[in-house]
Amino acid sequence: EIQQVDGVDVEEIRPVADSLHDPRLDALETVAILVGATDRDELVRSVVVHARRAVGAEGSAVVSLDDGAIVAQEGPVPPAAWLAAFVEGSQSSARVVSGETGPDDVVWSPLPSAGLALVVGRDGTAYRARERRQVAALSRIVDTRLREILRFSSLMNHPSAAR
Repeated sequence: EIQQVDGVDVEEIRPVADSLHDPRLDALETVAILVGATDRDELVRSVVVHARRAVGAEGSAVVSLDDGAIVAQEGPVPPAAWLAAFVEGSQSSARVVSGETGPDDVVWSPLPSAGLALVVGRDGTAYRARERRQVAALSRIVDTRLREILRFSSLMNHPSAAR
C-alpha cells in the first residue's frame, strides 16, 4: 500500500517493544530522573541508559574530553580511542553544533561543564534530525544539572560551610 503513494519511502521497520509506549511520557520521566540525580556519577550513569533508549541506540557512552576515557557506558560501544578521535575530529568540523559529522549512525553532544561528551550509536541506521536534537536536548539538561551539582559541591567544600 505504501508503495502506491508517490514520494513515500519506508525508512525503517522495527517491532514496538511496548504497546503502551508514549514518547512524550518517556521524555518527561527521563528528565525527572536526570534532574533528580544528586551526584555526577549517578547523573552520568542515568544519561547513558536513557539516551540509549530515547533514540534507539545500540550503545551509549559518556567520554572525557581531557583524556578520552569512557566515564560510563550502556551497551556495546567502540573502543575509547575511537570515541575520543570521533569527538575530537567532530569538534574541529564546521558542523560541530549539530553533531552532524562523521558516520551518520553515531551522534555526540558536549557536556562542557564537566569536560565530557555524550556519544550514542547504532549499526547501520542513520540518525534523523529529530533524534540528533533529542541527544542535544538531553545533553543540555545534563550539562545544566552538572553545573548545579558542581556549584553545590563547591559551596559545601568552601571553608565557610564548616561553621
